[in-house]
Amino acid sequence: MALRVPKAELTTELSESMILQLGAVPEPVEVMWHNPKVAEASLEIGSKAGGWDAVDESLKSFAHMAVAAQVGCSWCLDIGYFPAQNQNLDMAKASQVPRWRESEVRPGNSGIASTA
Repeated sequence: MALRVPKAELTTELSESMILQLGAVPEPVEVMWHNPKVAEASLEIGSKAGGWDAVDESLKSFAHMAVAAQVGCSWCLDIGYFPAQNQNLDMAKASQVPRWRESEVRPGNSGIASTA
């Protein structure tokens, strides 16, 4: 069994910012904070990627949740719902992302690209 790395203490400002953005402080950030330069670089890359605007924001949100569902990351899926709420997306449609092919809420109406 792998050893668990303890969480590091984040600054109050960073913790509050994470809670506003994601609803919670992601555990990986607390672990990475043992090396603040690595954590800050990772957060900066993520922030820059989040600013890319080639794809509609609702499509990006639904796509992130779909990938999280496909790989079975329930934490990632839960975290995906928070930005969806902040973007005022249809939460009924967002809740169906993990099973959109079988859902009564059709993906074509939600911005989810259908390949079927």
